[in-house]
Amino acid sequence: MDLKKLSKKFPEQDLEWRIQQCGNNSWALVVPYITNRAIMQRLDEACGIGGWKNEFKASPCNTGYLCGISIKADNEWITRWDGSEVTGGGNIDRVKSTLSTSMKRTGVQWGIGRYLYQFDTGFATVKPVDTRKQTDVANGFIYHENKKKKEKFQWRPPAVPNWALPVCAKEVKANVDAILNADNPQELRMLYENAYKLAISEEDDQMMDKFVQAKNQAKEAFVAADKANELQNQEVTKKTVTEQIEILNSATNVSALDGLTTAALNQIQTITRGDMLKTAIGTIKKASYAKAKQLREGE
Repeated sequence: MDLKKLSKKFPEQDLEWRIQQCGNNSWALVVPYITNRAIMQRLDEACGIGGWKNEFKASPCNTGYLCGISIKADNEWITRWDGSEVTGGGNIDRVKSTLSTSMKRTGVQWGIGRYLYQFDTGFATVKPVDTRKQTDVANGFIYHENKKKKEKFQWRPPAVPNWALPVCAKEVKANVDAILNADNPQELRMLYENAYKLAISEEDDQMMDKFVQAKNQAKEAFVAADKANELQNQEVTKKTVTEQIEILNSATNVSALDGLTTAALNQIQTITRGDMLKTAIGTIKKASYAKAKQLREGE
């Protein structure tokens, strides 16, 4: 028995999607779920055919059904429960659907498919369709019709993100490398969020540590690069201010000085920013004022 297998991710073919909300026959929000068949297969793999069992009973308020999944651990049966209400009518198909839903929810109590709760609701690809004939529904699309709401279209679920698929060591390294090589803080944030979801879905603390270390290393690199750029900017600014003051001092009259001062201020604004810009502007204006005073005194 290996109960850690219960929370492992499922291959894409074991995921199914349902429409959560749609409108105007042009858009549909969909969410993924695990089929009951996949849940039973996972219980067989993790616990052995004789290591688990399930049972159903009416909910306390008699509006739905509870499912109990029991797993035998250390010769003792441990049971977890969850349930679902019957919606719509009470025919056999709706009861069967309710029993299935209650088992899926109970599976989550054991960690089966729990990572799916990290999914953001995604938009399906929607196309109009006139009938349900096979020739009218495109390959890979699913037909949807709600006569009460007058909805009729075909839809295809979005691609499953990489973090939600079974992972291997190569993929972990690829995520670490991507984080370390992020071009900017915004890209780093996006890459780390995807990696974070991956580690959470795998319930793998060591994987999470690798991603956190890579993120911190990348952030330190950005800080170091900013400091280096700041120092370089200071040197360039200092040199440019010196050069512009020399040009100002070459002015032979106040009119020429005004033009050179404007050019100097425009030049400095293209290469620096923040407090350095304020200081540089102040220095140039002070030098221009001193030169103007000198020129007037010489007239």
